[in-house]
Amino acid sequence: MYYLFVFVLLIFLGFFRIPVPGVTDVLYFILLSYSIVKYVEIRKTILPAFSRIAEFLIIIFAGYYSYCLLSADAFYYNRFFNLRNVYPVGFYFIAIVFANSEVRITKIIKAFIVACLIGGVITIIQSLYGSSPMFDPLGFYNIGHWPGQMGMVGSISRVMLPTIYSIYILYIALLFYYVISNETRVTGMLLFLLIPIFISFARSYWMSIIIVFFLGICLLIWKKVVTATLVVKKLFFVIIVLILGISILPYIAPDLKESVSDRFFLTFEDVENKSGTLEYRLESSAEALLMWSEHIWTGIDPFLDLRAEMPELSDVGYTYVLVTIGLIGFILLILIWISQIILSFIMLGKAVKLENNNVILCSTLLFASVIFWIITQQYLQFDFTMTLTFFIYGFAVAVYNEELRPEEDEENG
Repeated sequence: MYYLFVFVLLIFLGFFRIPVPGVTDVLYFILLSYSIVKYVEIRKTILPAFSRIAEFLIIIFAGYYSYCLLSADAFYYNRFFNLRNVYPVGFYFIAIVFANSEVRITKIIKAFIVACLIGGVITIIQSLYGSSPMFDPLGFYNIGHWPGQMGMVGSISRVMLPTIYSIYILYIALLFYYVISNETRVTGMLLFLLIPIFISFARSYWMSIIIVFFLGICLLIWKKVVTATLVVKKLFFVIIVLILGISILPYIAPDLKESVSDRFFLTFEDVENKSGTLEYRLESSAEALLMWSEHIWTGIDPFLDLRAEMPELSDVGYTYVLVTIGLIGFILLILIWISQIILSFIMLGKAVKLENNNVILCSTLLFASVIFWIITQQYLQFDFTMTLTFFIYGFAVAVYNEELRPEEDEENG
């Protein structure tokens, strides 16, 4: 069953796809049914107690989202299949059930790292191949929303496959891991993963990684996990390595350095003049809010962007949620974010007291991932980002439960 879990998780994270959707449905329901049964058996022993609130909010959100999907005009040939959009929510429970031991937790982390490294290699090869898919997108090759970003940036083909979101999260996790631990071997992965991150040419994601890393470090310093002096020393080493790597980049890929520089500095021009993608998003947001004002509470339609041929709706997360599932859905989503942040603080406080670096890292990543999705405006638009959101949440609960239960049992006598 564990291998089925990994297989289905990678499908939903966008590493590949099954050409026949019905097969994915069957595999998912087998996995979810098994997980729900096991979850019911162990829920009373799950720590922390705050996870009950998370469970309640997630069930309410899943129910409301399902109601919106079933109430919509059928987008698929069968109204039931509208519910595919809510599948990612189930990965909260799936993660808790399958990350049920230190061995499993380690296996899942290793599998995720390997998948991201392979995804990075594929991204680089795809960029070298060009701005058209190198495999049939109707087959096993998942290109997600890349057609909306296809094109050339300078002489480099921009590639933004679904796997890039997992790579972003892994990159943030590796940065925190490097600061918290004494490991320096992750610098090689940090350097390599910069290439697919650069090739995505997603400036908001570049800036978001920097912001969430800064906020996470501030949190760790505040909780006295690390000192500011130690952070400076460790980052100095990373910066030196990155500078060395970037300095040889012109010799390896001269066009990439020029394209990244142009794309980066164009950001300041767009902000100053409210031009480029910023202007485009401001205009689409204003239009979306006007539409939402006529259907404030429950929104218009979860599939409005597809039916009305308005793909720009998905560019700004909060307007997308408001228009598709309304203010009620947005409030539920905000409550889930708040519950994640509260849980991360509970976990971090306990982990610091017990000096457990694994839970410190996991709680910091949970906090950082919430901020990352909020800044990058990725809420419900894509199943791969939703899957990451709920999987990280459940995985954090599982790590807390597995790592700290022995200590808490000992404390309680």
